[in-house]
Amino acid sequence: QGDVRVWDVATGRHRFTLPLGLGRWARAVAFSPDGKRVAAVEGSAEGGSAVRVWDAGTGAAVAAFETPTRPSSNRLRWAADGRSLAVVDAAGVIRLCGLDGAVTHTFGTLGDSPADGWFTK
Repeated sequence: QGDVRVWDVATGRHRFTLPLGLGRWARAVAFSPDGKRVAAVEGSAEGGSAVRVWDAGTGAAVAAFETPTRPSSNRLRWAADGRSLAVVDAAGVIRLCGLDGAVTHTFGTLGDSPADGWFTK
């Protein structure tokens, strides 16, 4: 099962499970800068991917959208303002997406260097 499970680090108790699409698994998970939301980029055997966002306190769904990339997306990070997500595809192209899935900026490929370096604070 590819669901995302959220645990309380202070108590070690399972809080809730965040469901992914049928036959999908989490490629990356990230909490928003204020800790109020959690996002996951999910992959599938067909090569597609989607982003899902939940309320981190209740587990309620907030947003979901298919990623605008092929090959599939495999990394994501929240923007500092918590209103958009940087989604990185397997080729290293970074797309800044609103929670409605609209791409607001595209940053060229990072080539062979790991895209995670782009996200440092």
